[in-house]
Amino acid sequence: MGRHRKVVIASDGIDRREKGYYSTPEFVAHFLSSKCLEIAPNARRVLDPCAGKEELLPLFIKKGISTDTFDIIDHGIHGATRFEQADFLKFYASTFAEMPLFASARHSDHDIIIANPPYNCHEVDYIRRNKLWLGSVFAEVGVHNMYSMFMYALIRMAKPGCVIGLIVSDSFLSHTAHAPLREYLIKNCSVELIALCPTDLFKSQKADVRTCIVVLRKEGTQGAVEVLNRPKSEADFRNAIARQSFERLSLSEILLQSKDDANEFIIGCPSDIRLLFSCDRIGTKFKCVTGISTGNDKRFLSKVPTSDHSVPFYKNPAGRRFFCPPDAFLPNNFLEIEKKERTFMVRNKSLLMQSGVSCSSMGVAFGACRLPENATFGVNANIICDDNDAWWLLGYLNSYLVGYLVRGVMLRTNMITSGYVSRIPLISISPSAKEEIGEIAKIAYKSKMSHGHEEAIEDINSIIYDEEEISLDSQLMLEVFSREMLKRV
Repeated sequence: MGRHRKVVIASDGIDRREKGYYSTPEFVAHFLSSKCLEIAPNARRVLDPCAGKEELLPLFIKKGISTDTFDIIDHGIHGATRFEQADFLKFYASTFAEMPLFASARHSDHDIIIANPPYNCHEVDYIRRNKLWLGSVFAEVGVHNMYSMFMYALIRMAKPGCVIGLIVSDSFLSHTAHAPLREYLIKNCSVELIALCPTDLFKSQKADVRTCIVVLRKEGTQGAVEVLNRPKSEADFRNAIARQSFERLSLSEILLQSKDDANEFIIGCPSDIRLLFSCDRIGTKFKCVTGISTGNDKRFLSKVPTSDHSVPFYKNPAGRRFFCPPDAFLPNNFLEIEKKERTFMVRNKSLLMQSGVSCSSMGVAFGACRLPENATFGVNANIICDDNDAWWLLGYLNSYLVGYLVRGVMLRTNMITSGYVSRIPLISISPSAKEEIGEIAKIAYKSKMSHGHEEAIEDINSIIYDEEEISLDSQLMLEVFSREMLKRV
């Protein structure tokens, strides 16, 4: 598919995607500002570094609290605030990041920092144009997107005790790229609240973003964290906020902190399922790898086998399960092509043509299909193993449990790399259970159908639940999550 510049124009003519401006719903703004004041009741000074139309500030203004605001666009709505039309990241870089010796002792004088920062990713022109100085200023956490740089800057500049209330993309909770940001956050702040927002929160503004509300306290004493799993709709979210329907959990109950993890926040995960992360991971027992990137599929792949293109190529099962035909066929001389074409890359050559399991790379649904011998694979995750393990792993990977572990716990974006698949807990089940799961998977595979295996998956689920002693409540949660995955991730 070709890549085109995506534009989302608001009623005021602003390109939302380029500027990253999405207005905060009033009930969310009131909740977040109220929560910040609940933690810092004596606040005298507030900062919003990306104020937009100042939706987050009415409660502070009403209470007579001094407010300072920044934005790159002057929306003309700042009568009660000290507004500066400026690029806040550049202001941060010049004021806090480029100070002389002992500069780390300096902080902002604000008691509360509140923000709904831009959600734009690395494709945005701003990051491309400023990559050099951004890379230097944000070297500790990386230049991955706008909101993560704002998060880091605000935490770093905040004074001890400052409350930081944010509405941000929830990708930072688990994405591998944000591991340094999570480490910095945990080291420097107490986590007061994490609430996952419904997927339709910004739908009216044509924004397909999955967001969360985060409240931190700089150098605070860590206590219980108020947690809310993702509601199905905005109406449910309003209800949950109004009723204060939060769980209070210890930080250790919402963090993955083993040697195989990177401080991922797990929200709404039942304790019996969370304990599975103490098991070995798939990558500790099996090779979990990527393969070939053609650089130009249209040029090098054939949809049907021909005399010149006869090498089966599996690139993304997506929502298909157990069986799928090859996605395409590679040229017979693909290894020669790699020597001539700079963008044609063949990784893990020694593992090509071996059998195993091929897993999803893109899409909300997670699926796994049998990878036959004498086939190649793309940049999706592929588990290389013999027949003894391939069949039961195939069944296990298509279970409700793994679907939840991948899409509900480990990854809340839609690109599933081999690194994530390698970290899926490898549950400890008996040889007889493995054999039973393997037989079910083998029958499903031999049907040569890519979809419609509900009965087989339910049988596999039952075996796993019995082996792992998964509670009835957790079983129900897994069923609901699988059925409503689009609204739950």
